[in-house]
Amino acid sequence: MGKRKNQTSEFNRRINQRILAEAGIRRLSARDIARQLGKSPSYVTTRYNETVEWLPADIETLAHAWDMEPEELIAGQNGYQTKPSIVEQQLQDVLRRINAGDLTLAANHDPNKQAEAESEDDC
Repeated sequence: MGKRKNQTSEFNRRINQRILAEAGIRRLSARDIARQLGKSPSYVTTRYNETVEWLPADIETLAHAWDMEPEELIAGQNGYQTKPSIVEQQLQDVLRRINAGDLTLAANHDPNKQAEAESEDDC
């Protein structure tokens, strides 16, 4: 007989989506998450696959590792997030600077650009 996938709660599915999203933002693999939790990669994979529900202690450990409160991790943008994550703060800072006219953030600094533009070669 084959293994039957356990059905996890809708609440766990939302938590799993938030964990996957935050891990994606931070470019963390299941192996990275396992290291943060002190668990095996297969432990994390069973939760990613929604075979087993996340433990509250796991949520708390990940949230603190990511400089968040557990409530922030669970609620995400749809809830009562009290402070933006570090990544969101950096993104907002870059967008503010670009909107203020600081286009050097998006520009390539090539010291030969002016010389190439003034040269008579069409290369």
